[in-house]
Amino acid sequence: QASIKNSTYKEIVRVAAEAVNGRVPLFVGAMDNSVERVKDRIDMIKEYNRYSLLPHNTFGIEAEAAHFVEFGSEDALVSCLKNGIKGRTLVIGAGSNLVFVKDFDGTVFHSAIKDIEIVAEDDASVLVRVGSGVVMDDFVAHCVERGWYGIENLSLIPGEVGASAVQNVGAYGVEAG
Repeated sequence: QASIKNSTYKEIVRVAAEAVNGRVPLFVGAMDNSVERVKDRIDMIKEYNRYSLLPHNTFGIEAEAAHFVEFGSEDALVSCLKNGIKGRTLVIGAGSNLVFVKDFDGTVFHSAIKDIEIVAEDDASVLVRVGSGVVMDDFVAHCVERGWYGIENLSLIPGEVGASAVQNVGAYGVEAG
Protein backbone atom coordinates (compact mmCIF):
# COMPACT_ATOMS: atom_id res chain seq x y z
CA GLN A 1 0.00 0.00 0.00
CA ALA A 2 1.35 3.39 -0.97
CA SER A 3 0.30 6.71 0.51
CA ILE A 4 1.23 10.07 -1.02
CA LYS A 5 1.03 13.45 0.72
CA ASN A 6 2.35 16.77 -0.60
CA SER A 7 3.75 15.15 -3.73
CA THR A 8 4.08 16.59 -7.20
CA TYR A 9 1.76 15.40 -9.94
CA LYS A 10 4.64 13.56 -11.69
CA GLU A 11 5.48 11.69 -8.48
CA ILE A 12 1.85 10.68 -8.05
CA VAL A 13 1.62 9.42 -11.64
CA ARG A 14 4.89 7.46 -11.26
CA VAL A 15 3.77 5.77 -8.03
CA ALA A 16 0.33 5.08 -9.50
CA ALA A 17 1.86 3.41 -12.55
CA GLU A 18 4.08 1.27 -10.31
CA ALA A 19 1.10 0.39 -8.14
CA VAL A 20 -1.11 -0.60 -11.06
CA ASN A 21 1.61 -2.65 -12.75
CA GLY A 22 2.53 -4.31 -9.47
CA ARG A 23 -1.09 -4.77 -8.43
CA VAL A 24 -0.43 -2.80 -5.24
CA PRO A 25 -3.46 -1.00 -3.77
CA LEU A 26 -2.99 2.77 -4.05
CA PHE A 27 -4.84 5.39 -2.05
CA VAL A 28 -4.17 9.03 -2.86
CA GLY A 29 -5.49 11.77 -0.60
CA ALA A 30 -5.56 15.41 -1.66
CA MET A 31 -6.83 18.58 -0.01
CA ASP A 32 -7.31 21.88 -1.77
CA ASN A 33 -7.82 24.83 0.59
CA SER A 34 -10.26 26.58 -1.77
CA VAL A 35 -12.78 23.71 -1.87
CA GLU A 36 -13.35 20.59 0.17
CA ARG A 37 -12.27 17.70 -2.01
CA VAL A 38 -12.25 13.96 -1.39
CA LYS A 39 -10.56 11.81 -4.03
CA ASP A 40 -10.04 8.06 -3.65
CA ARG A 41 -8.34 7.48 -7.00
CA ILE A 42 -6.36 9.49 -9.49
CA ASP A 43 -7.28 9.62 -13.18
CA MET A 44 -6.83 6.16 -14.58
CA ILE A 45 -8.42 3.43 -16.60
CA LYS A 46 -8.43 -0.22 -15.64
CA GLU A 47 -9.32 -2.66 -18.41
CA TYR A 48 -9.99 -6.38 -18.16
CA ASN A 49 -11.06 -9.15 -20.53
CA ARG A 50 -13.42 -11.93 -19.42
CA TYR A 51 -14.19 -10.03 -16.19
CA SER A 52 -16.49 -11.46 -13.50
CA LEU A 53 -19.48 -9.20 -12.82
CA LEU A 54 -20.20 -10.91 -9.50
CA PRO A 55 -18.97 -7.95 -7.40
CA HIS A 56 -21.07 -5.59 -9.54
CA ASN A 57 -24.55 -7.00 -8.94
CA THR A 58 -26.26 -7.23 -5.57
CA PHE A 59 -28.10 -10.43 -6.49
CA GLY A 60 -24.74 -12.23 -6.58
CA ILE A 61 -25.32 -13.79 -9.99
CA GLU A 62 -22.18 -15.01 -11.73
CA ALA A 63 -21.79 -13.55 -15.21
CA GLU A 64 -18.82 -12.29 -17.20
CA ALA A 65 -18.27 -9.25 -19.36
CA ALA A 66 -16.25 -9.84 -22.52
CA HIS A 67 -14.51 -6.54 -21.72
CA PHE A 68 -14.67 -4.39 -18.55
CA VAL A 69 -13.46 -0.80 -18.21
CA GLU A 70 -13.29 1.14 -14.96
CA PHE A 71 -12.55 4.85 -15.34
CA GLY A 72 -11.32 7.30 -12.70
CA SER A 73 -12.27 10.56 -14.41
CA GLU A 74 -14.34 12.02 -17.22
CA ASP A 75 -11.13 12.65 -19.19
CA ALA A 76 -10.07 9.02 -18.77
CA LEU A 77 -13.43 7.85 -20.10
CA VAL A 78 -13.30 10.23 -23.08
CA SER A 79 -9.78 9.05 -23.87
CA CYS A 80 -10.93 5.44 -23.79
CA LEU A 81 -13.92 6.17 -26.03
CA LYS A 82 -11.72 7.99 -28.56
CA ASN A 83 -9.84 4.72 -29.06
CA GLY A 84 -13.07 3.16 -30.28
CA ILE A 85 -15.35 0.62 -28.65
CA LYS A 86 -16.75 -2.18 -30.76
CA GLY A 87 -19.95 -4.04 -30.00
CA ARG A 88 -22.51 -3.55 -27.28
CA THR A 89 -21.89 -1.32 -24.28
CA LEU A 90 -23.38 -1.09 -20.81
CA VAL A 91 -22.69 1.44 -18.06
CA ILE A 92 -23.23 0.09 -14.54
CA GLY A 93 -23.03 1.32 -10.97
CA ALA A 94 -23.22 -0.94 -7.95
CA GLY A 95 -25.65 -3.26 -9.73
CA SER A 96 -28.46 -2.90 -7.20
CA ASN A 97 -31.01 -2.58 -10.00
CA LEU A 98 -29.42 -5.06 -12.40
CA VAL A 99 -29.89 -8.77 -13.13
CA PHE A 100 -27.60 -10.68 -15.47
CA VAL A 101 -29.16 -13.81 -16.96
CA LYS A 102 -26.10 -14.60 -19.08
CA ASP A 103 -22.62 -13.31 -19.88
CA PHE A 104 -22.44 -9.85 -21.48
CA ASP A 105 -20.74 -10.06 -24.89
CA GLY A 106 -19.74 -6.40 -25.05
CA THR A 107 -17.95 -3.76 -22.97
CA VAL A 108 -19.13 -2.89 -19.46
CA PHE A 109 -18.12 0.52 -18.09
CA HIS A 110 -17.96 1.32 -14.37
CA SER A 111 -17.18 4.70 -12.81
CA ALA A 112 -14.51 5.00 -10.13
CA ILE A 113 -14.99 8.77 -9.93
CA LYS A 114 -15.11 9.38 -6.19
CA ASP A 115 -14.79 13.18 -5.88
CA ILE A 116 -17.00 15.15 -3.53
CA GLU A 117 -16.63 18.89 -4.08
CA ILE A 118 -18.41 21.94 -2.70
CA VAL A 119 -19.42 24.10 -5.67
CA ALA A 120 -21.26 26.82 -3.73
CA GLU A 121 -22.27 27.38 -0.13
CA ASP A 122 -24.22 30.02 1.79
CA ASP A 123 -26.04 30.15 5.13
CA ALA A 124 -29.08 28.31 3.77
CA SER A 125 -27.70 25.71 1.33
CA VAL A 126 -24.77 23.79 -0.08
CA LEU A 127 -24.35 22.83 -3.74
CA VAL A 128 -22.18 19.72 -4.04
CA ARG A 129 -20.72 18.02 -7.12
CA VAL A 130 -20.40 14.28 -6.49
CA GLY A 131 -18.58 11.65 -8.55
CA SER A 132 -20.78 9.02 -10.13
CA GLY A 133 -18.83 6.22 -8.44
CA VAL A 134 -19.55 7.39 -4.88
CA VAL A 135 -21.76 4.95 -2.97
CA MET A 136 -25.05 6.74 -2.23
CA ASP A 137 -25.07 5.78 1.46
CA ASP A 138 -21.48 7.04 1.83
CA PHE A 139 -22.52 10.37 0.31
CA VAL A 140 -25.47 10.65 2.69
CA ALA A 141 -23.12 9.95 5.64
CA HIS A 142 -20.67 12.55 4.28
CA CYS A 143 -23.45 15.16 4.24
CA VAL A 144 -24.82 14.29 7.68
CA GLU A 145 -21.34 14.39 9.23
CA ARG A 146 -21.00 17.98 8.01
CA GLY A 147 -24.45 19.04 9.19
CA TRP A 148 -25.89 19.29 5.67
CA TYR A 149 -29.37 18.04 6.43
CA GLY A 150 -32.18 17.15 4.03
CA ILE A 151 -30.73 14.06 2.35
CA GLU A 152 -30.58 11.77 5.40
CA ASN A 153 -33.79 9.91 4.39
CA LEU A 154 -31.81 8.45 1.49
CA SER A 155 -29.54 6.54 3.87
CA LEU A 156 -29.20 2.80 3.17
CA ILE A 157 -30.50 3.10 -0.40
CA PRO A 158 -28.24 0.78 -2.39
CA GLY A 159 -26.30 1.93 -5.40
CA GLU A 160 -24.01 4.71 -6.50
CA VAL A 161 -24.70 8.42 -6.96
CA GLY A 162 -24.43 8.15 -10.76
CA ALA A 163 -27.70 6.21 -10.85
CA SER A 164 -29.63 9.22 -9.58
CA ALA A 165 -29.21 10.84 -13.00
CA VAL A 166 -31.19 8.07 -14.73
CA GLN A 167 -33.51 6.59 -12.13
CA ASN A 168 -35.56 7.51 -9.09
CA VAL A 169 -33.49 7.49 -5.90
CA GLY A 170 -35.91 8.30 -3.12
CA ALA A 171 -37.44 7.35 0.20
CA TYR A 172 -39.80 8.87 2.77
CA GLY A 173 -40.64 11.92 0.68
CA VAL A 174 -37.06 12.80 -0.30
CA GLU A 175 -35.74 12.26 -3.82
CA ALA A 176 -32.46 12.83 -5.65
CA GLY A 177 -32.10 12.92 -9.40
